[in-house]
Amino acid sequence: MLLVAGALERMAWNMMRTTWSAGGEAFLVANAVSEGRGFAGAYGNHTGATAHLLPISPGIGGSVYWLFGYTPLAEVVLASWSIGLALGSYLLLYRAFGRLRVPATPRLVALAFLCLAPTYVAQEAVDFRLWEGGLAAFLSALMLEQVLASDDDPARRSHRFAIMATAPLLFFVNPLLGVAAFLLLLMLWAGRVRWRVLAGRGAISLALLAGLVAPWAIRNQQVLGEPVLLRSNAGLELAIAHYPGVPTHGDRYSAFMARLHAIHPLQNRDAYAKLAALGGEVAYSRALGEEAMATIRADPRHASAVVFAHVGDMITPGTWIFRLWGIEWLAPLQAALASAVGITGLAGLFVGVATRERRWLFVAIPVAVPILAVAPFQPVMRYTYLIYAPLAFCAAHGFVVATIGFRKTLRRGHAAAEPRSRPSDAR
Repeated sequence: MLLVAGALERMAWNMMRTTWSAGGEAFLVANAVSEGRGFAGAYGNHTGATAHLLPISPGIGGSVYWLFGYTPLAEVVLASWSIGLALGSYLLLYRAFGRLRVPATPRLVALAFLCLAPTYVAQEAVDFRLWEGGLAAFLSALMLEQVLASDDDPARRSHRFAIMATAPLLFFVNPLLGVAAFLLLLMLWAGRVRWRVLAGRGAISLALLAGLVAPWAIRNQQVLGEPVLLRSNAGLELAIAHYPGVPTHGDRYSAFMARLHAIHPLQNRDAYAKLAALGGEVAYSRALGEEAMATIRADPRHASAVVFAHVGDMITPGTWIFRLWGIEWLAPLQAALASAVGITGLAGLFVGVATRERRWLFVAIPVAVPILAVAPFQPVMRYTYLIYAPLAFCAAHGFVVATIGFRKTLRRGHAAAEPRSRPSDAR
């Protein structure tokens, strides 16, 4: 019933929207794929081949548009896919935390919260039709659940094969969570199987990853002139986050939007003209990255403050982050919900790790890696989303531990307050 209610809420959101599809670079690339122009057009129609995004999520969207055209049916299919990924990831995490022996009731509370709270409703209903966040979160939840299952039953090969295949696929969808996935494999098997076995299993996963990355890199060499292994926009993203005078407090929304419109080729035609003059998106991103690194070297103290602000944005995203391409009146509530989950979730995760139960490290890794890896860049909603659901279940665990501790304290207090009976005097 919770999953049905969550699906209905997101369907209602779609029906109330004035626009019917996802936007941004992912839509433009999906549009190019559907029209037979290949993986192209990230900065506008007919702007040429791109590696601005990894190909799986926009490729799925483009295939649906190719089959059904830009029709309501296509959007229904993609919306069902996006919503299904979100609710599926929640269900997988419900199962995963059950394997960690978190009781059913708090897990149901966390599941109900995730299904019904409007924290990331727009991303789950719309954006993740074409953007990678929904698929990345789903694969990460699947990875965690199957790693815990394999830890419970090491002899069962289905769990082993699942995680060996999921880790490289997740890496090619979202490299940050992919790194976490490979760390989970290392933690699961190191010290438990012989090094020869560990090396063999790792080689299989790396070979699968190479089977995804190599064709992409070869294609990029042919159409972009350089063998880009993953995405071409790291320098661009770093430059959006680091420039002289970037604020760490105050009106960060206006500063971010001004910077985005100043240097992003999709937002600024002069920026696109500079991109073309430099020889393409790879050279443009590299030049911006060099400028950003020069800014960091010129004032490392301020750069460190920016990085710490980004860590805070990942854990407690402010209202301004939810205003980015969001709903103005809903943003304060979304920020409050996400921040509450971030704070209580980290507390619950700390409690789990502090018990010295090694299995809680399986949860900590896919939470810590995105926080630290995104820190040099400016987090936006599709990045803060990656740790939201795991932390919600961690918060449920923390609530259980706090409740048990509170009850024990009350019992000790009552026991101390009871008057001690005195033996009667002998007569």
